[in-house]
Amino acid sequence: MPAFDSPSFSVSLACGTRIFLDRPGGISFVSHAHSDHSSFVRESHSIIASEQSIELMKARGHSRRVNMLENYPKLDGAELEMIDAGHVLGARQLVIKDADGTAFAYTGDFNPHATLTCPKAQVPQCDELVVECTYGNPRWVFPSRESVYGQVKGWVEACVEEGQSCVLGGYSLGKAQELIAILNQYCGITPVVEGKTGEVCKVYCRHGVKLDFASIEQAGDDMAKGFVAVVPIHTVSPQLSSALERQYGRPVRTAVATGWALNGMVAGVDEAFALSDHADFPSLLRFVEATGAKKVWCVHGFANEFAYELRKKGIHAGNGEKLKEGQMRLGF
Repeated sequence: MPAFDSPSFSVSLACGTRIFLDRPGGISFVSHAHSDHSSFVRESHSIIASEQSIELMKARGHSRRVNMLENYPKLDGAELEMIDAGHVLGARQLVIKDADGTAFAYTGDFNPHATLTCPKAQVPQCDELVVECTYGNPRWVFPSRESVYGQVKGWVEACVEEGQSCVLGGYSLGKAQELIAILNQYCGITPVVEGKTGEVCKVYCRHGVKLDFASIEQAGDDMAKGFVAVVPIHTVSPQLSSALERQYGRPVRTAVATGWALNGMVAGVDEAFALSDHADFPSLLRFVEATGAKKVWCVHGFANEFAYELRKKGIHAGNGEKLKEGQMRLGF
């Protein structure tokens, strides 16, 4: 059976081949193109990833050559399969089935709910599961996506009616495209985007996601008449809104979209929307139970808390990031 090794964050196959999970190694599985999961990739690595993820990495400035492992579906007598993870375009989970019929799955970052730009994550059937649990604490329960879309629509329309320009911040890969889709479909607005966000949007469009957006150059002098912009979340600040007000001569309001907005963990903006591309606590529980996994390794975020909640339900679970070197079992 495939064996997960926490210290190296890898899984070993029956004949000794090791696959590193969103980590550098001889063979690495890259779950998606966010930099915290993909920036390690070098020419010396053999990569298992979706075509969309590779395109997105290049669109975001990854200039090194990427060597794709062509024969990955059959490796060391095991069957490897990538399935949808939701989260962002191209995000995948890795499922490994051994010759004896046992199965291992790694979720990477995932979203079990469909969005305007991504399908929902598929549920792998497995014996052993490594699950991302960014929001694995009972206090994290998100409002419905539809209700948040309505909040964004209401806020943007109010800004426009009051003669204000507005700036929406989201991660340039994933959240920005969802915000653009909301503005397109709910408000009938074509937003302005900066360069790298635009390059990511072009990849989405090539893969069938309809997005209407304009560059700052395309918007030109019309910016002075009022605009709606989608920008990287880290750039949104009072300083940005002040600079835009001076440049274009009208009030500018700012908002961000992030799951962390749920508990008021956002400052320096006029509004914050609890829109996440991760699973909240109830969704995590349902997902894990649906996999049928007998052993669960919880990683990232509230790993300890979520493992505790799973154990209360009789599921053998622990923090997969806290094991000592060489420890291959869950210990409590």
